Amino acid sequence: PCSCHKPQCFNMSCHKPQCFNMSCHKPQCFNMSCHKPQCFNMSCQKPQCFNMSCHKPQCFNMSCHKPRCFNMSCHKPQCFNMSCHKPQCFNMSCHKPQCFNMSCHKPQCFNMSCHKPRCFNMSCHKPRCFNMSCHKPQCFNMSCHKPQCFNMSCHKPRCFNMSCHKPRCFNMSCHKPQCFNMSCHKPQCFNMSCHKPRCFNMSCHKPQCFNMSCHKPLCFNMSCHKPLCFNMSCHKPLCFNMSCHKPQCFKKSFHKPQCALCQTTIF
Repeated sequence: PCSCHKPQCFNMSCHKPQCFNMSCHKPQCFNMSCHKPQCFNMSCQKPQCFNMSCHKPQCFNMSCHKPRCFNMSCHKPQCFNMSCHKPQCFNMSCHKPQCFNMSCHKPQCFNMSCHKPRCFNMSCHKPRCFNMSCHKPQCFNMSCHKPQCFNMSCHKPRCFNMSCHKPRCFNMSCHKPQCFNMSCHKPQCFNMSCHKPRCFNMSCHKPQCFNMSCHKPLCFNMSCHKPLCFNMSCHKPLCFNMSCHKPQCFKKSFHKPQCALCQTTIF
C-alpha cells in the first residue's frame, strides 16, 4: 500500500496498518508506531516493538528508556538494562545504574558496586549492600571485613560479626575475635574467652575481663577466684576481694577471708 515506504512490502499475515520491512526477519512485521529500524515481533504483546539491537527473544517496551530492552522473563514493568549481566532485570523503582537481580527478594535492587551475590536493600543507606547470608534486616557495610554484617540496631561504625551471639555488635576498635556487648559501657569490648556477662575493658591487660559487678576501673583477673576483682593499683598476682575495703588487695598466699593493705602486701 501507498502508506508503506519503499522497499517495504505489506505482509498479508500482518495486521493493518503494519508493513513488512525487508530488513526484518520472517515472520516479523513493522509497526508504523515503532521508531526506525525497529521491527514488531509477533510474539511480543502490543504495543511492544522489537529492537534490532536487543538479543532474541527480547522485546522493546516503549515505556522503557533507550537503549533498554524488555526481557520476556522479567515481570512487568521491569526493563532489561544492557549494562546488567544476564539474567538481571532493571527495576524502574531502582535508582540508576542499579539492576534487579532475580535471585533477590522484592523490593531489593542489585547495586553494581556490590559483589555477587549481594543485593542492595532499599532500606539500607548508601553505599551498604545487603548480603544474602545476613539475616533480615541486616545490611552489609562495605567498610566491614568479610563476612561481617551490619546490624541496623548497632551504632555507626560498628559491624556485626556473624561469630558473635545476638545482639552483640563488633566494634572496629576491638581486636579480633572480640565482640562488643551492647550491655557493656563504651568503649568496652566483649572477649569471647570471658564468661557471660563480663566485658573486656580496653584499659585492662590481656586476658583480663571486666566484671560488671566490679567498680570502675577494676579488672577481673581470670586467675582470681569468683567474685574477686583485680585492682589495677595492685601488683600481679594480687586480687581485689570485694569483701575488703578500698584500696585493699587480696594476696593469694593469704587464707580466705584475709585482706592486706596494698602498701603492706608486697613488702
